[in-house]
Amino acid sequence: MVFQAAKPFAADLWRPVFWALVGATEPALAWRQRRNARDAIAMVVQEDPSMVETALARLSDEKTIAAIRRDLDNSRRAQPRPFFWV
Repeated sequence: MVFQAAKPFAADLWRPVFWALVGATEPALAWRQRRNARDAIAMVVQEDPSMVETALARLSDEKTIAAIRRDLDNSRRAQPRPFFWV
């Protein structure tokens, strides 16, 4: 949710939060980690596809990677929850 709160602002603000979220996905211990990573990636993929590829390279959990790849193949996009909109 911290990433979703930061995402509507300038990239200089949300990028460090994105990388912290990616880092917190390792090791994958709970389904929420996978969901949070999937949602965050779906929020940034249109702006910075190379950032997404770098994030995927940092992940090791095969289920998480497969779910994200499936989302990318299906052009899944996401927006921050509306209660964070500016």
